[in-house]
Amino acid sequence: MDKNWIKWAEDVHNTAYEQLSETRETMVTKSPEELGDIGWVLKKMYENVDSLRKEIDKLKGSVERLACLKAISEDKVKLHGKLANTKPDCKVSARLPHPEKKPEEWKALCDFFGVPSEIGELDLMRFHWPGLSAFITERSAHGKPNPPGITPDTITTHYYLTYRGKK
Repeated sequence: MDKNWIKWAEDVHNTAYEQLSETRETMVTKSPEELGDIGWVLKKMYENVDSLRKEIDKLKGSVERLACLKAISEDKVKLHGKLANTKPDCKVSARLPHPEKKPEEWKALCDFFGVPSEIGELDLMRFHWPGLSAFITERSAHGKPNPPGITPDTITTHYYLTYRGKK
């Protein structure tokens, strides 16, 4: 892949945007039948664009994961490409114990954070997911043990790149 793909995507975006703007401006002059056809075309466009978005997202995730794993194995902190500088990173997330299915683990986790377990059991409060993820990632980076109730089999590592495009 090269910069031509970016240009192609920008051209497709701009062309579609122009057509959508034109349709928006002229739709009040259309018959109900024509509007029905336009709606059907927009539905099909949406389905195709959404399918493409999902495929791009999957491939991007695979590329980022592979880039991070290779950078880690080669002990690289920053990657200097022809089109962009990137920084590999990872975050850790965990599946929390369920208060009803694993009450002992749930209570231990709540006790660790100084939270009465009854509050979580009654669903009056939940852990803030981004904050908990950052907390677990930070502890892991410093070699500290996981909080109680969070075991290696409940942990998932997410690899991603931070991008800075070159001019």
